Amino acid sequence: MRAKPGLLAGAILAAIVLNIVFLSRSLKTAFPNPLKRELADLDNNTFPETYVLKNGRLSIRENSKLVWQSASDWRIDNFILADSTNDGIVDINLSVWKAGNFGSSKPFWIKENDQSVKNHFFIFNFKNGVVSPIWQSSNLESPNQALAVGDIDDDNRNELVVIEGSYAKKDVCKENFVAVWRWNGWGFSNEWRSEKGNFCSLKIEKVEGRSYIMVESF
Repeated sequence: MRAKPGLLAGAILAAIVLNIVFLSRSLKTAFPNPLKRELADLDNNTFPETYVLKNGRLSIRENSKLVWQSASDWRIDNFILADSTNDGIVDINLSVWKAGNFGSSKPFWIKENDQSVKNHFFIFNFKNGVVSPIWQSSNLESPNQALAVGDIDDDNRNELVVIEGSYAKKDVCKENFVAVWRWNGWGFSNEWRSEKGNFCSLKIEKVEGRSYIMVESF
């Protein structure tokens, strides 16, 4: 499947437009290690939690009390509060860098756990005062340089949209891909991937009732 300039073509993406802005950015300005803060009541107890990403760790506090904090040996570069699994529950979606392809348990056919630091995509829920994992990927084949969750084809189901880079390339805005994934009940299936380009700064917006994937490209 090929993408025409300015248009994400394909069966389920026929109405999605790729907005291209020509600019050049360095690694630090394009995808910084952010300080990010959000408020949300994911456990529906009428007391909103504070989600703070700082120095690669995510902390969740409710009424100033620490509810959960990501592991010290993880580096989180982004999180999104959105229903990525389409079950009606808002998920805590994490882009995580960590050593080890698997955790304490690995498939029996895997002889050795790859201990190199790679990018992972983790999903957690917050219910009844407890933050618990829903799904955790092994090493991603391509690291996610940016991600967004939204219903891009207006079918009342969310998709995961990412910019996929390369572990080998330091410049994150060059020779990468825009890709669309959808939850299939046990993981994510790839629905579409662009041709190789130079993409930065991903978001999903609604314009006049239609959903658009907005990226910057040069």
